[in-house]
Amino acid sequence: MSFREEGANYISPPNFLKQKVGSGGLPPEIIKKAQTVIDSNEIDFTAYTQRYLDFIETTLKKIVKSDFRTHDHVTTLIYPVMQLKALGGMFGQPLISEIAGNALLFLESVHLLDDDALHVVQAHYDALKPIHNRVYGLGGNAGQVLLEELQSVCDRYYKRYNIEPENR
Repeated sequence: MSFREEGANYISPPNFLKQKVGSGGLPPEIIKKAQTVIDSNEIDFTAYTQRYLDFIETTLKKIVKSDFRTHDHVTTLIYPVMQLKALGGMFGQPLISEIAGNALLFLESVHLLDDDALHVVQAHYDALKPIHNRVYGLGGNAGQVLLEELQSVCDRYYKRYNIEPENR
């Protein structure tokens, strides 16, 4: 026997938050307009990527010179790498996004940047540096080989230090 059959009376309380902000959602025409702007975007985002690449290079140099490495060094690198991943995806350069995504997963998997971890991050930086304004799309076969080799570098590090990345 259910509660309704026994004469229970259900009362739904008013949802004041929903009353204040409304039911949400964007009209389809706004979504189409935004997608058109994204698809027809002609902005050269090289300056943006160069800014993040410069920051990564400067940070790597500081870490190499540092006598005492902490997790803060890892977190300092996460933001610019995350931005490169997003910018690559947003501006139609998926190879940049894939390389940065791989580097991001690596950074999220390590606690400290020992010399070997620095070499892994440096390899990703070295891969990004020449392609950020020259390679569009996934870079064909060469881009695929590059991605596989960078993943292989990460995998060797994971195996050597017995790390299991969370988001793989």
